[in-house]
Amino acid sequence: MRVTRSHRKVVLKKAKIVMIRLITLIVFTFFLFCLIFILSSFNKTCWLGKTNFNLVIQANNLFIYSFHSNEGLNIISFPQKTYLPVAKAYGEYDLTKIFSLGETEDISGGELLKISLQNFFKAPMDGFLVLKDPLKCQLNLQDLEKGRLTSLYVCLLKGEIATDLTFLDIFKLFKELSFLKINQVDLVRIEETKLYQEEYLADQSEIWKIDPVLIDDFSQKQFADQKILVEKLGLAVVNKTNYPKLAKEASRLLNNIGGEVLLISSKTDRSCSQSSLFYQNKDLKNSYTFKKVLRTFKVSQKGLKSELKTDLELVLCQDYLNLFYIK
Repeated sequence: MRVTRSHRKVVLKKAKIVMIRLITLIVFTFFLFCLIFILSSFNKTCWLGKTNFNLVIQANNLFIYSFHSNEGLNIISFPQKTYLPVAKAYGEYDLTKIFSLGETEDISGGELLKISLQNFFKAPMDGFLVLKDPLKCQLNLQDLEKGRLTSLYVCLLKGEIATDLTFLDIFKLFKELSFLKINQVDLVRIEETKLYQEEYLADQSEIWKIDPVLIDDFSQKQFADQKILVEKLGLAVVNKTNYPKLAKEASRLLNNIGGEVLLISSKTDRSCSQSSLFYQNKDLKNSYTFKKVLRTFKVSQKGLKSELKTDLELVLCQDYLNLFYIK
């Protein structure tokens, strides 16, 4: 009997050791998974932190939330039946239909919506939140006009929101909005501006368009980045594709967010497949402007070029043309 009890104690002791090791392994695996998730979120984050951030939000209507670091939030609202030219030569579409168009064309609907707005307003669009089906989840439009996203968070938890934001981006979004005061939120209804024009389709149905001639003045007021304005770096834009207007289009965007484009040139080079961003000295690669240009134009190649006549030189090649302009 004593031998049996002793044997049981040994078995129980071994079982406890195995259980402790198993629990330790589970806890370690959980924390490792959390660490990988957080590091992955940092690598994929759309938001650099305390910086300007332009977010496209689509429910029944469409909004652009433009966060300005330490200044406030500009909200631009678009009514239904607002038509804009779609990126990649898809023609003109109702803004709220662009997401669906992208999904049916095997392109990310959110990406197509973002780059269409970026190409038109000549300002970076950094992220998107799109309600997939308004019938399955309701968003309060009046709250969205005030910078309140409570109903959007509920839809997000239900899995009814398409987004390219990471967990960290959404956390930053919630944090930034929670600290905003009423007088820091500025709502601009696009239909109340000089940009808005009434037109009619062939079937005589009424639609609205935005005047592209006045767009730069509008974008400079709404999307100018204070950090870029303060750094005052001189920029050069070089177009090496066969698309003649590319350098001019890119320079308009850079000017609209506060950049100083000093040189523009075009020279077709079919061997140029990857866009690049060059800096005149090593200190400039740590500048905010350098990081913003990299992210906005999705440039992967960068390097030192001490002979530059400007602080930074953006060289646009076929990859940029394919991403933003060609189907």
